[in-house]
This record gives sequence, structure tokens and C-alpha cells, in this order.
Amino acid sequence: MRNKKRELKRGRNFYRTERATPQATPQAELTELENKIVDEIKKNIKISRKELADILNISSDTIKEYLGKLKLKKIIKRIGETSAGYWQIIGENKEVKNEK
Repeated sequence: MRNKKRELKRGRNFYRTERATPQATPQAELTELENKIVDEIKKNIKISRKELADILNISSDTIKEYLGKLKLKKIIKRIGETSAGYWQIIGENKEVKNEK
């Protein structure tokens, strides 16, 4: 048993596969849902995640995820604190990627 552990310990790095490098820049294309979110923000810059979720009929967790993606793509930015803050559109809509 000890020899087997020693062999595994010695050869651990030998079988390690190369990792894919992370994407340096986020995708430029916006999905249909991302465009809908941006459109709702344009209508009301003080809109909350819950309001977005209700309007688009999806969960607030999904909204949170997509808002994060839009921030990474430098499309939107949150200015100020939670309820007192607002959304700022800092990038215009790019190509729409069809999700179907």
C-alpha cells in the first residue's frame, strides 16, 4: 500500500493534463435575454433585480447571474448603493446571439 501511494505521489504531475487558458475578454455578443435586461434597464435605470425577474418572468438568481455577465462585458455598471443606486449603460448593445 505504501509503495502504491509513493508511486502515485511521484507520478502525480506526470499525468496532469494541460488546462485550457481562461478567456481573456468576455464574449462581445449579447444573448437575447441580456438584450431584454438591457432594454428594461434603459426604460428604468433604478429597476431592481426583483422587478427585472418579475417583468421577464425568470428567477432573481438568473437575473443576478446575467447582470454579472453584463458587468463583465462592460455593458452596464451599478452606481451607488443597493436601493439608492441606479444602473448606467456604459456599452451599447452588440450583436444578438440567438439562444435557440
